[in-house]
Amino acid sequence: MEGGEMESLILKIISTVGFPAAIAFYILASLNPAIQKLTESLNRNTQILSILLAKLDRDDELSELIRTCSENNNNKKKEGEKNRIL
Repeated sequence: MEGGEMESLILKIISTVGFPAAIAFYILASLNPAIQKLTESLNRNTQILSILLAKLDRDDELSELIRTCSENNNNKKKEGEKNRIL
């Protein structure tokens, strides 16, 4: 896309959804890769922590970690369903 085409596309988007919405969309789109990397890192750390707790024979802490992760996943699914409805 050339510069003039890009500018007209940006202006069309802003006039359609409004400036704050356009900025919010841009920020969300630009932060998405970083959010994905952080999510992957947290998942990896959770797996490592669960392995360490299992090796240390810390069943109580491991059960709590599994329960918390399960609740977080259920909450994310519910939020995703709400966002699809909206």
